[in-house]
Amino acid sequence: MDLTKFSIQRWLYLVMSSLIMGCNSEDTPTISNYMIVEIDGNEFTYADENLSVNENCNFIFINGATAQVDDKRFRLGFQLTKSGKISEIYCLDFSVSGIAAPDYRSADFLTSEVFFINNFEYSESEGTLSFDFDGVLYELDKKESSKRISGRVETNQLLFTDCSISPRQIAATIDQQPFESVEIEGETVTTTESQGQIISIQSSWVGISDDGFKISILTSAELEDMTIGTYSFSENSSKNRVTLEKYEGVYEAVIFEDRNGAWKEFVCRGEFRIEQKVNDSVVGIFSLKAYKNDEVIYTITNGTFSI
Repeated sequence: MDLTKFSIQRWLYLVMSSLIMGCNSEDTPTISNYMIVEIDGNEFTYADENLSVNENCNFIFINGATAQVDDKRFRLGFQLTKSGKISEIYCLDFSVSGIAAPDYRSADFLTSEVFFINNFEYSESEGTLSFDFDGVLYELDKKESSKRISGRVETNQLLFTDCSISPRQIAATIDQQPFESVEIEGETVTTTESQGQIISIQSSWVGISDDGFKISILTSAELEDMTIGTYSFSENSSKNRVTLEKYEGVYEAVIFEDRNGAWKEFVCRGEFRIEQKVNDSVVGIFSLKAYKNDEVIYTITNGTFSI
């Protein structure tokens, strides 16, 4: 991206905003709400009514669009955590007429290795957000097609929404690096005999980070039905354990594809503790060491979950 041209465009936007707001008193803060982006060598500015920024529970949502598709050749959106981790980025390309708009998405599982969020600043109390971005998006279900975008978002018009659910989250430190779930899913498998009597229950909650790690909490009952206490586990544990996996697949964005073979699972030894049940959430902590051939590969500390 041409940083000189980028800086000039940003400066012009800020000057125009200052002129428009020039009649305000000194006590009135300047309104700032824009996203400047470079796509395929072309620069676009989404501002004011063409840019929406809001937060809800654990996430921040940024969407640049206009009422008329033809007003902009691209629509661009971000879903980030409040610490700047990437859940999803999308870009719809309307530049080619006569075809359905190609849909570009952030890479599955290894997002932060090919897309970078820098200088991230977020203040819930002040309603402000700013960050720079630069990276590659991949056309959905087309491995050979990608698009590079870069730019900046800055706003003091962030809209707040009351969180109507108990946010689910898994977080930890993996070898001194933060793990934060940007996607979390739960599943319960119940095995019954022919008369309908339940033989076993396997519950799992899986959190995936934007740098290719997966942490799973596996229990022998629904998590909310588990007894408060500490559970130790090793490679010999078939239930009530925490597992760690690392994605070793390619950079791509797909909707439906079984990529279980692309995940490397490690032998894990450690413990987790269910500490309390608050409203609709189960809160706990965990720690473990992940092994490969009896060698410690990863050490997880400060693990927490709220599910």
